[in-house]
Amino acid sequence: MKASFAAGTVPALAPFAAGLVVGFLLVAPGFGADALLNLDLVATPHWPAPRSVWGLGPELPRAVPLELGISLLARVLGGADAVLLYYVICVSISFGGMHRMVKGLGFGRLEAWTAATLFGTSPFLLTRMGVGHLTMVGAWAILPLVHRRLLRPSERVGALFLAGGSMAIMGFYGGLLAGICVLAGLVWESDRRPLPVLGTLVASQTVWLIPGLVLLLQGPDLGDSSQFPSGVGGWLGLFRLVTGHGFWQSLFQVGGGSIVVVITVGVLAVAFALAGVARLDRDWLKPAATAAAVAGVLVLADALPLVDSA
Repeated sequence: MKASFAAGTVPALAPFAAGLVVGFLLVAPGFGADALLNLDLVATPHWPAPRSVWGLGPELPRAVPLELGISLLARVLGGADAVLLYYVICVSISFGGMHRMVKGLGFGRLEAWTAATLFGTSPFLLTRMGVGHLTMVGAWAILPLVHRRLLRPSERVGALFLAGGSMAIMGFYGGLLAGICVLAGLVWESDRRPLPVLGTLVASQTVWLIPGLVLLLQGPDLGDSSQFPSGVGGWLGLFRLVTGHGFWQSLFQVGGGSIVVVITVGVLAVAFALAGVARLDRDWLKPAATAAAVAGVLVLADALPLVDSA
């Protein structure tokens, strides 16, 4: 029994271990630094607990409870090393989660490792790490692990609460991704249970949803999508988005390089995705494609009529 357990566990953990190594190599030069400062990344030696823990300020729906955990870790490691360790863990989970997801969908080892590598080293992920979008990095890492529960929400409502709650740790951004996936899955389920599913989804998001509603009632000045435009640059630029490019401040975009190279890689990525779609079970394809379409509209919101000022 022990041999059988080890035989099954070691391959399952290998992608997480590989991601751990890659994550460490990506951020290793920063370990030991006094501080990390870059756009929204402000990791100083003393990382105080977010003010919203005490009911002050707007951070609660956006960054808590994640940043509370990081602030506790920073008491031991310092702010810079705490953030970098968090990044290493997220890259590891990104690798392992995507590998597990692709294998679970019936694809082979090569496809699983290719997808894990592309996902765990995506310019989108690396850019968000660089600019300090901590909740986006965490939600990116968790999503492949919980996709089944989110895209088939009526299958196990209790497990949906755990999946939604894990995304809610990442605040509004995690909740947005969870909501898109759950609604897309609910549309295509033949045995849908809308009331229990929606009630469970809302309950799982209360950690940020209730403070967010309270904040909205105060009448804050919300910026529209045109203030954070995606760097598409024409219809060919859509292939840039596929490769994880298009950050609204191009100076901070990781892996910019030659536009020809980036678009070429984007075309290859689309071809790789279409090859996978042709082999994907239709029960998974429908909700996944619906979620992707909604997410695509949100990404391109600044360029779409009637949505750009929403």
